[in-house]
Amino acid sequence: GYGYADGYPRHLSGKGFVVINKQRCAMLGRVSMDLITVDVTPLENLPESAQIYGNGYTILDAARDAGTIGYEILTRLGKRSKWVYEPLTEIR
Repeated sequence: GYGYADGYPRHLSGKGFVVINKQRCAMLGRVSMDLITVDVTPLENLPESAQIYGNGYTILDAARDAGTIGYEILTRLGKRSKWVYEPLTEIR
């Protein structure tokens, strides 16, 4: 799971996104300690993983939606977060 214990802002409850199969999927409900709920109904196949920040929903996007700055998002990421570095491209 992933939640505010991992640094995901509680302020994104009901208004954040994650990227799954290169498609933005909206957050549903509240962010809990170890869990977020995402609307996957637009997807053709159920995913094995999701991208929390990056292409399609950047840290700056999340900061804007949470009413904060990107630095705060980055500094709150927990040790359980898996970091994957890739070139930034735009996904619509």
